[in-house]
Amino acid sequence: MSFSYTSSQRKGILFLLFIVGFLALYKLIHNSVINNQKILPLEFIKIDKKQSIDNEINYVKNINELDKNPNDWIRNDWKSIGLSEKQINTVLNFKKKLGGFKSKEQLFSCYVLNDFHKKLLDPVVKFEAPLKVEKSKQHFFKIYQLGKPNYQLNLLYDSLYYMKKDGNHCYFLKYSALNIKKHFNNKSITEKDIVKLLIDLDELTLLSKPKNRTEVKIIYINMNTADTNQWKSFNGIGSKRANRIVKYRRLLGGFVSKNQLSEIYGLGDSLIEEIKPKLMLDSLKLNKININDASKKELATHPYISWNLANAILNYKVQHGDYDSLSKIKQIHLVNDDLYRKIVPYITLD
Repeated sequence: MSFSYTSSQRKGILFLLFIVGFLALYKLIHNSVINNQKILPLEFIKIDKKQSIDNEINYVKNINELDKNPNDWIRNDWKSIGLSEKQINTVLNFKKKLGGFKSKEQLFSCYVLNDFHKKLLDPVVKFEAPLKVEKSKQHFFKIYQLGKPNYQLNLLYDSLYYMKKDGNHCYFLKYSALNIKKHFNNKSITEKDIVKLLIDLDELTLLSKPKNRTEVKIIYINMNTADTNQWKSFNGIGSKRANRIVKYRRLLGGFVSKNQLSEIYGLGDSLIEEIKPKLMLDSLKLNKININDASKKELATHPYISWNLANAILNYKVQHGDYDSLSKIKQIHLVNDDLYRKIVPYITLD
């Protein structure tokens, strides 16, 4: 019995063989492609992520190699932390507008710096504290120390300096031979006789002479430095009175009050009141008597110390030893409160 396929069966078998062959060929080609593929799509993703981490590490490494002050960075330095050219331009323009970054807050206020940049820069960027500029100091000498300000003094000097200290109004000139000579008008006084003071200019106020009053007649004199000619510039004071004033000042050791002029023979109250507003009083350099070393004659030469008082001062020292306080002379029966107040400016312990 013979077996044969019909025409339709043969066609079906051929179609089936074609499908099987096609599938076999597809599998063969697919396996070949997979075997020859070196990087899978998943591996691309992993490499991208790893690259991102490596970049962050490189940024941290680079920033540690940079100058701590971003004001000194160049374009490549900004580029090393991941900024684009456009972002770098923005940062540099912002820095120029500020005149330089002075703090992290200013730096981080630039909008192109995101949280990543701020976190990266925060631990390493540092701004040095501004250097303290040492105040400019110059040498001066004090010419007046007054209880009340004198608003006319700047008419007498081209450059007068003023300071209020401890309730006193102090006036200074720059320390120079020329200023010393002009102020004291005394050839015997030189630079070595004047105390040189080093003062910050910021502590002083410059009182300049008004430009429209370049020549001003000097109407003020210093009671403790004026010579006879200066005293004679006042109406009512001639040679005799001027000589008496200078002589009495020398005996006292210097004036401490304008009212002491009333102690001078020939100076009436009306004259004294007339010239008082034109007098300057500076008692910084009084000639004082050392009551621990002075002789009876030296003590009695002073107008306020009589021979009896001079003798009592020395006797107290013999009985009690050297004076360790000026107030000890108040224990002498001849010294009352009024006399003590007159004497004490003119005595010293050393």
